[in-house]
Amino acid sequence: MLRTGKQYLEALNDGRVVWVGNEKVDNVATHPLTRDYAQRMAEFFDLHRREDLRDILTFVDDDGERRSMTWFRHRTKEQLVRKRHYHVTKLQYAYILRGWMKIEVEGEGPMIAKQGSFFMLPQSIKHTVLDYSDDCELMEVILPAQFETVNVPAAE
Repeated sequence: MLRTGKQYLEALNDGRVVWVGNEKVDNVATHPLTRDYAQRMAEFFDLHRREDLRDILTFVDDDGERRSMTWFRHRTKEQLVRKRHYHVTKLQYAYILRGWMKIEVEGEGPMIAKQGSFFMLPQSIKHTVLDYSDDCELMEVILPAQFETVNVPAAE
């Protein structure tokens, strides 16, 4: 189910305990230190309902339910290509713990990262995971911890 921005903001007021520095935040959606970020996230939820962005930001799952591309699980190479994207981040590092993955990075072309590989993706660089081993496991360090992923058309 695709939540609306309003539903997202309402869900934030669920009794969770949040601290910003030494200040306790009673409601993330309304507190002066967190409300702007909460509002931006709510706007992101609402983008999923725009007709002109529907096929970019959402997909229909196996049960016929429309969902955010965040939850898209690729099963074929064609679906992997559909996942070309970039992240709105300050930094993104990846370390391959096990197995391997083939990734295409804008301006660099495809590369294979094997167990023990460490790489950095520059801010907002477009990339596509082309393939990976069944046992692939990686650790990513991404700042900020909550970030937007923007899907883009497949590379030519």
